[in-house]
Amino acid sequence: MAFLAGTNAAVNLRILGFAPAVPLSQMEKFFPVMWFGLAVNAVSGILLTLAYPVKAFTNPVFYLKLVCIAAGLTLTVWLRRRVIGNPASNFGRVFTQGRVLAAVSLVLWAGAITSGRFLAYTCRFLLTDFPC
Repeated sequence: MAFLAGTNAAVNLRILGFAPAVPLSQMEKFFPVMWFGLAVNAVSGILLTLAYPVKAFTNPVFYLKLVCIAAGLTLTVWLRRRVIGNPASNFGRVFTQGRVLAAVSLVLWAGAITSGRFLAYTCRFLLTDFPC
């Protein structure tokens, strides 16, 4: 998760104005690391869900986590295309929207991490009994 959320946080913080000496175009180098982190997290998440499907699918926090991840990924793609990939957008309305969405993205990734941690403590069912 550190590869995905950590590099995403670095990009979002740069869009918000931290480290102004680093050009936004240099943030493009972080995206392969993010996608690698996403792949590792997707595989491990699927395996964990398959190990205890009842625990995951009966917990509303699991769905909150999935929504945060999906929204965070959507914002990441939008920010890459509209702000980082478009040098002309560094000034004006698109960049202002980019700053707001970068802040929202930080909140979404924090929500995904937090809800993922809460999954261990909020489950009602670990396994289910099937009548024989």
